[in-house]
Order: sequence, then C-alpha cells, then structure tokens
Amino acid sequence: DVSLLKPTQSDLRYTNLTSLSLVSVKNMKLSILAPAFPNLTELQVMLDIDGQAVEQMRTDNERFQRKHPEQSWRLESLTGDAASLYALSFQNMVHNVKILCLEEFDEGDADQAGIALTPLRPLTLSMDDLNEPIYEMPWLSQVLADGWYELVRLDLELTLHNMDSIDEHQEQLVSPSLSIARTGLTV
Repeated sequence: DVSLLKPTQSDLRYTNLTSLSLVSVKNMKLSILAPAFPNLTELQVMLDIDGQAVEQMRTDNERFQRKHPEQSWRLESLTGDAASLYALSFQNMVHNVKILCLEEFDEGDADQAGIALTPLRPLTLSMDDLNEPIYEMPWLSQVLADGWYELVRLDLELTLHNMDSIDEHQEQLVSPSLSIARTGLTV
C-alpha cells in the first residue's frame, strides 16, 4: 500500500532543529511549520509568490493561529523581506527582527512591513540595504510610535546616494538620537 509510505503531517518532527532558512518558498504554512519544528528559535523566510498568493497565505496563517492559541513558539529571531513577513503573519513577540530590502522598497512594502511588525514587538529591529531615503519613511516612525516602548536597538543599513538631501531633512529622522556621519547613518 503506497499510502503507508507517504508521511503524514504528524510524522514530520525535527525536534533538534533550531535554525531554519526557507528561500524561494511558494507556500509557507504555519500549520506545517509549527509541529514539524517545535524548537525553532531562528527563522529566515523568503517567499517567491505574487500579491494575491501573499494575501491568501496570510489569511491561512492567521486562521491557524486563531484556531490554535495554545501553540507555543520559541522564535527569538525572524528574518525576511516585507512580503514574506507579512504573509507569515506571525502574531507573537519575536525579540530580533530583520527586514531584508532586496529590491526597491516601495509603499506596498512599507505597508506590509508596518502590519507585520506590529504584533512582533521586537526588541531589536534591523533593516539591511534600505534604498529609500530615511526622511521618506514615515511608516517606520508610526510603527515605532505605536507602543514599541520595548525596542532597545534599531539598526538601519542605508544606501546613501546624496548626503546633501539627508542633511536637509535631518530633523525629520525617526528619532532625535540618530546621528548622521559622512560614512552613513548610525543609531
């Protein structure tokens, strides 16, 4: 009987695995991820799907979390692009979150990042290879102002093309504790 050879969802348990990187994933369901990797502490996700599939995946992942509130999560670190974190729709606190900005970070990415970050309430937030001028990121200011009192570290890796425009808008930066150096932005 071929059905005896086919693993069921409950057969897939990797209890020793604590770090997982999922790249070019077409469908990432928390309903599979949670029982298969019960001790996962670090997760990197990079989906390869379009906008409508992102929304469906987000809906499925939210539904799973609502139906299984007892599900325990050990995630301490979560990394991914805005769309992947949005589709994951993780609803628990994750101490360290890193958003990868691999392409042009547009308004849709900003919306998805803001929505994804709110329930995560990270202590450390990092954004790498950000190609959007810092003064054009009001979404980040809004997310930080919406009750992120626990945040202890903010790392932004910016691609600076024109320091003159940064100097002109320095007063509009996310926080008065940020300072501009000729080599980049430091927090």
